[in-house]
Amino acid sequence: MPDVVRQLEDFNPAGVFNDKYIPAPGSALLLIHPSQQVVLRRCAVAAFMLVDPKDKQLFYKTLTFIAPPELVWAQSEEETFELLLTGISEVRGRTVDERERSELRDKFKFFRMAEASVASVALAIEKAGETQFVFLPYATIYRDPAQSRTQDQPRIRLHEDAWVSHTAELARRLTAVANERGCFILMTTAESAPSTDANSQLLLSAENFNVYGLRQKTQDKVVDKLAVWTTAAASGRTAQALTELEAENLPALEKKQARMQIAAYGGDHEQAAALVRELRQEMTVTGGAAVQWAGICLKGDDSKTASELIAASLDALTDERELREALRIATQSMDSELVERAWNRLTTLFGGSSTLHLDCEQRLLQICALAKNPQKASAISRIGFLPVHDYIAGQVGRGVEFDYSQPLRHVENNWPEQRELACICFARHAEAVEAAAAAWVLASELIPDSRFSRAAAQLTLRVMQSLLLVDAVGREQLDVYRIPIEAVLMHLADHPDDGWTRGTLLNTLEVERSGSVGYTLLIALALDVVRPDAKSTAEAVKPALAEESEFKDFLNRFGAWHAQNKVFDMRRSLPADVVGTNAAGLARLLAESLEQELFEQNSSAELQGLDFQATLLPAVARHVPGETCDIHALRALAGRYSLLGDNQRARDLAESILQVAGDSPARRRLAWGAYADIYLRAASTPDALIGIICASATQAELPKSDLAYEVYTQFRAIRDIGFVDQAAPLLEKYRQLQEAIGMTDPQRNRLGVIGLTLRLKQARRTNQAALLSMLQEAHDLLEEAIRLSDELFASAFLFGQLAAYVELAGGTVPQEAVELKQRALGEFDAEMATYLRALSTARPALQDLVELHNWAGGSRYASDAPNDATAVQIAAHRLLRPATPELPVHVAFLGCELLAERGVKPPGNAAALTAAWPLDFAADLVKNENVAVLMVAFDDEGEVITACAAPGAANVVRPAVGAQTAKARLQAWSRTYPYKYGDISPGEKKFDERSQRWKEEDDSEFYASMKSIDVPLPAADRVLVVAEPELAQLTFNLVLKNRELAGYDTALAMVPSLSWLAAVRQRPSGGDGRRLAWLSGGGNTGALDAMQAVHLMTQATLAQHAVALNTAAELPEDFQGAQMAIVTAHGQLGAEGRFIHRVVDEGTLKESPLHLANALTGVELAILFVCSGGRVDSHPNMSTTVGLPKMLLDRGCRTVIASPWPLESLVPGWWLPAFLDAWAAGKSALEACHAANRHVASLHAYQPQRSLAMMVYGDPLLRSSPASV
Repeated sequence: MPDVVRQLEDFNPAGVFNDKYIPAPGSALLLIHPSQQVVLRRCAVAAFMLVDPKDKQLFYKTLTFIAPPELVWAQSEEETFELLLTGISEVRGRTVDERERSELRDKFKFFRMAEASVASVALAIEKAGETQFVFLPYATIYRDPAQSRTQDQPRIRLHEDAWVSHTAELARRLTAVANERGCFILMTTAESAPSTDANSQLLLSAENFNVYGLRQKTQDKVVDKLAVWTTAAASGRTAQALTELEAENLPALEKKQARMQIAAYGGDHEQAAALVRELRQEMTVTGGAAVQWAGICLKGDDSKTASELIAASLDALTDERELREALRIATQSMDSELVERAWNRLTTLFGGSSTLHLDCEQRLLQICALAKNPQKASAISRIGFLPVHDYIAGQVGRGVEFDYSQPLRHVENNWPEQRELACICFARHAEAVEAAAAAWVLASELIPDSRFSRAAAQLTLRVMQSLLLVDAVGREQLDVYRIPIEAVLMHLADHPDDGWTRGTLLNTLEVERSGSVGYTLLIALALDVVRPDAKSTAEAVKPALAEESEFKDFLNRFGAWHAQNKVFDMRRSLPADVVGTNAAGLARLLAESLEQELFEQNSSAELQGLDFQATLLPAVARHVPGETCDIHALRALAGRYSLLGDNQRARDLAESILQVAGDSPARRRLAWGAYADIYLRAASTPDALIGIICASATQAELPKSDLAYEVYTQFRAIRDIGFVDQAAPLLEKYRQLQEAIGMTDPQRNRLGVIGLTLRLKQARRTNQAALLSMLQEAHDLLEEAIRLSDELFASAFLFGQLAAYVELAGGTVPQEAVELKQRALGEFDAEMATYLRALSTARPALQDLVELHNWAGGSRYASDAPNDATAVQIAAHRLLRPATPELPVHVAFLGCELLAERGVKPPGNAAALTAAWPLDFAADLVKNENVAVLMVAFDDEGEVITACAAPGAANVVRPAVGAQTAKARLQAWSRTYPYKYGDISPGEKKFDERSQRWKEEDDSEFYASMKSIDVPLPAADRVLVVAEPELAQLTFNLVLKNRELAGYDTALAMVPSLSWLAAVRQRPSGGDGRRLAWLSGGGNTGALDAMQAVHLMTQATLAQHAVALNTAAELPEDFQGAQMAIVTAHGQLGAEGRFIHRVVDEGTLKESPLHLANALTGVELAILFVCSGGRVDSHPNMSTTVGLPKMLLDRGCRTVIASPWPLESLVPGWWLPAFLDAWAAGKSALEACHAANRHVASLHAYQPQRSLAMMVYGDPLLRSSPASV
């Protein structure tokens, strides 16, 4: 086909149809052009004027116009004819006269399609007759319902994939009809040309079909790379994808679009939605891209932008898949008008869409969920509802619990196939009206086998969260939660790929929601299922490995396929013709090769070279029923990653294993066992326990070799949580299974190592004789492992730990043990040797500790970081143990920094740590900000050590040791305080001679309670405190300094870590400029309650400082990213008397502090007038803190100011004016908070509960930026 200029204004049909190119009967042509009407007008002359050069007769007798449904082609038959006549006149340069007009009208046929189906178009062409020139505009909207809408291995999820696939099928069908009838078909589309070679080739694959307007091959390079980047992000390698993107020489706008796609595929939905909002300011997006962006926004919790995108693009959508997605988004956004627009367009174009009944069900469930809000429920569109939907909607209109059995029977009798729908609807209603028991009973009927199993499991967890929030169940009745948790775990066992529900379960059981209850319940459930009497089945016969020639042929086939498809998804099978006839042999060969090669790699970076095999293996193994070698190989690879310090990549592989588990109960059990093993290696016990329970819940029988893996994982988990008596029988079961399989000498040696770990768990760490005896046993086991050339890490690690314990207990490690240790270290590469050396001595070498910290792979989520740093924390405590002479200041600074809060991830990518950096950075702060930096931690004996950098001084101080360790005294203090400080009533004033100020008469408890906690403070008047999480519980304003409460004369602030502060100080300040406040008006009866008191005392101050006040009775939805947010609410602790648990108002508001933190995401300065809003508790299971300060900092807040104890309602009115005045005058958050505290003290006789309540967390050096107008 000749080249022509394709710009709209230059389009000339003579370049397509002329005397040399007369379209042949039986053929079809697709014209890709942005304006359908222009193309059709200008091509009309070809239909009427093409002459056969042989007989000079018209080549085609009649023009047949096949019009799409009216929603796409609104013109009538006559209007269409007039459009074509206009085109003829334009091309010929003269107007058509009446005679010609009449003749042409006789040659014009018009068919209107009622639906956009391939079959209806083919039928119309058949009816039109022979030798027709057929016009088919908007050809890419037509679909063949019989054609699969999915592919085993999608190239990339592009908008064009669907229309190209269906249009190629349309072309095959229509050219066959055209050949029978002697017709030519001119198809047109306004779609953009395909961006990939694969799609272009697919379009051209139909015989007698040409395409005009395809791109050049060079145009799809970026798309190919985007496919690779998004696939990498989806498999957990977002950082790698972003690094490669930034290295590309692309325009800024294209890079931003690519970043948005990478964020979306990588699961960072909020970031992706934020990028969509930015992009909308810079460009216009329409069609399928708008639908995709809307879906991204919906996942990022931005239904407003999602609705706007759909509303603007809906009328131009002609693709069924896109319309289905548009309807889903409209429904999820609860935009009734948009729902009806999308519904009508979808039903008009594709009346039989399978999405429609699912959409009705979704809207019905929304109605059920709004049982207490009938006005909002009535606004939900009921378009398309069937009688069963109307019946259920009528039943759930009442806002109270009712007997659900009668309407359930009615549905079963009249619409038996809809019983499950009725069950989930009534469960949703019961949840809405707070009928927890009924909701759980109804939901349990749907788990795990119904199509609503996932919805039922998530409902179960939501109900549990609501009960935990209000402490509805006393500690003596906690078994109430067992049944619903078991139901959720049963669902997960059968649906291992349901990561959302698994994440929700973990979130429900977190300390922040359930206190210590969640973990306790999980342990109890795990102990119930780890029985040493598990049954086994016969071992599977392993197929022969594929020959080398077979493997090479397979790689050649795969290479050719991959060249077209660019990327592939490990969760889906490769095409059968790519795999070939020996899938079993290929899978085994890939698995064995992977397992052999992984032990030759000595770093996480080297292991990444095996990722291709790891990704390819499951896609091949899926062709072999019952094959499990891929799960074993991925588990081994994850274990190696974990061993080499990259727990994040190991976790990514654990997730991949669950994704590829499939439908086989045996594969699911193995997958859950592998998940448990991997997470146990990463020190994440709750995840591991979920894996153990779900594996058991599958009830699949495993061969002894696989069962041994599972029992060994169970043993380690139960041992590590301290249930030694329950672990011992599991160890015996493991030994029996190994004997039955045929125990080798290396396996017997490993069993000895495992048994010794159990005895070590039981031993007292101060018993030198017992430790030396076990060290000798470990010595013999390590010698034997070396002799057997077995994998040495487990025996070397145990031996090193015992050597360290002997030293820590005051003993001397025998010389032969020292020599063996050095010989064993020589068997490992440098990184592994560093790891073992750092943990096998009473005090690690400084450089070993630094390398150990830098070696550990970065955690993607802050919640994983404390566990990933477990080895570093053990070594850092040992580094800080007492020494003579005392440790150098830079060493103490390093040890304390490594023990500081890791659960708040620094923004950006942290640079590698050096031994000198913590003190150097602190010295810069001292010099440039005129502050002192105090590092506080425990040594390995539980005693306090402080390292301080102050103007003119730097030192290390250890307080005197008491009868109890400092850690024990702090634990005793934390059982009563800081909560009780808020309960101490202010006393009478008296003049204190020592301090020369009026003071509260009865403040002795503040002084007495803090005497047992000795933390030496520097003489400086401004101090930044970096404390180990357990010590961060302390109320540092109340620490005694020169026998006085320090906060009166010293401005103190808590900083998570120096590395966090360094990173956050690189970020520009100012937020989005808004200054906002929220004080709930819920429950206001006109009486002067606490909320009203705060409102009255602060409203003038807020107005003076341009702070906009929100008094809505629910958490604000638009505070994210603000420069300042001032929040007033009641904070309540959990039933245990620790961990902030609820945020409430004077009315019915009851919210989790997590929800409040989410509402304040990205706020630069958050001021909380919330009782216990500044309380910091130590997490019971890892080295991190629990409390609103951490929640807020982890969600991007920069500075938080709050009280660690219940705050009197009058304090905000006294404190806020002084703070905002100082803040407006350019004072830092540290200085302004201290000024406000001193102001309150001057007003109220230095009453500590009032004047020392507010404390700064995060970046204390933040200063005010101009507010937005």
